[in-house]
Amino acid sequence: MENVESRDGSSLTHESTQLECRRVLLTSVSDFPGPLAAFVEITKWAVQKGDHVYIGLWADKTIFSDSCSITARWLARLIRIETPHESVKRVLENVFRNNDKVNFIELPKNRSGRYHIARGRRISIEELQSQTFMYDGESYAIGASLIDGTRKSLSSATFRRTIINKFKDSYEGLVTEVTNIIKTNGIDTVVAFNGRRAHDHAILVAAELCKSRTEIYEMGATNSHLDLYSHGTHDRNALQKRMKMESQKLSHSELAFAQEWFTNRVQHLNTEANRFIKKQITGEGICAVENKKDIVYFVSSLDELASIGPEWGSPFGTQEKALKLINQLIEERPDFRLVVREHPFMGQMDRKSLTNWREFLASLESTTVIKADSSVDSYELINSAHAVISFGSTAGIEASYMGVPTLLIAPSFYDDLGVCEIAKNEKELREWLLNPKLPDNSLAGCQAYANFMLNRGTFVKGMEVLSPLHATSSLGLIGIPSNWKRPLIMVENRMRRMFW
Repeated sequence: MENVESRDGSSLTHESTQLECRRVLLTSVSDFPGPLAAFVEITKWAVQKGDHVYIGLWADKTIFSDSCSITARWLARLIRIETPHESVKRVLENVFRNNDKVNFIELPKNRSGRYHIARGRRISIEELQSQTFMYDGESYAIGASLIDGTRKSLSSATFRRTIINKFKDSYEGLVTEVTNIIKTNGIDTVVAFNGRRAHDHAILVAAELCKSRTEIYEMGATNSHLDLYSHGTHDRNALQKRMKMESQKLSHSELAFAQEWFTNRVQHLNTEANRFIKKQITGEGICAVENKKDIVYFVSSLDELASIGPEWGSPFGTQEKALKLINQLIEERPDFRLVVREHPFMGQMDRKSLTNWREFLASLESTTVIKADSSVDSYELINSAHAVISFGSTAGIEASYMGVPTLLIAPSFYDDLGVCEIAKNEKELREWLLNPKLPDNSLAGCQAYANFMLNRGTFVKGMEVLSPLHATSSLGLIGIPSNWKRPLIMVENRMRRMFW
């Protein structure tokens, strides 16, 4: 569902205001402060419209919250704080306590418990994803939660059989319970966050089984933007269709203004929005090699690639296989040097996964590697490159905007915008390396992408993320303020996943 609120947030109306009042189930199994603030705003919209609203705040009723953060009420009581969900419930109860169209829906106590020393055979993510579970997409959703909780890569992510079974029981139990809630209360619309991780995915499956309309919410262009839509989170076609449609409504001057999204990133003018470049020094490059042209490969985050679904598979296989082939082809060209820039977030990956990855990179002879925490400026790398290759990284479209020939070798959120060439096999890759180029009029696709990233969603006055566990909504503060108690929360969060 597309929001049509004014840019300054003065009007909290949206597309569904033209529909009859609905019976809406608003759910949250995540305790990220931004999505919880968005949850509060969506509740406010639905109540203003006159919908019957059923609120499900369930992060502490699952095996662990889909955001891998605090939901342990015992710890909250011990250090005298509210869990994020408790603060949201308090805010909503204070505002809507006399509204008989607002109801809080509780789930039975989580039967599986929240702390487990996992046992049994280790199962890889690839093996998990190949298994047939009760519901379509269940194995990938469980894998996404496991990967998010541990920051492991596809090649090294293995988990004990018992923890996978715990997730399976938790997922399938939630499908059953939400299905019953939908049928019992005559719910016609179900709203969930993101939809990629295990429990959010289970909620959407329950809605599909009941033939209820589904809507997904997450943060938009900024921490004060809320995006609410009815397509899948990783539906590339739907997202790019939105990009194209929204750009068609803009004048030439507005499209030119949208390009500031790229300009701000290239010039490091907004490191809060582009947190991956915080450690990079503007203009810092690498030493050139005489008589050699740099082909720069931008690595996509390994943990994310391990959990986003089979439709995102590259024709070249894994990123490691693709890089091995690229290295082989570049070794045939004495005038080329391969430069590999690690994704900055990879520094936070599981240690074993990162070690395995760097051992692989070390096996690529004559390749220059720029590590995740390097101060080398990614945009200076692009600027001095002969060509750029991407496995779906945003750096690919940034290079296209900067006028550098760009090749895409895996699905991405810009693969249908005409911003770069796409190779689907070794022959096409080899031919492109012989003559790197950009498609004609690639700027139009870059503008459509930039406009979407600059304005995605609805600006909500009063909604802002203040810290990793603390946010404000137009109805009040939620979450946990940044103070000495936060490290205790992080420790509890980590302990739950220590033995997976």
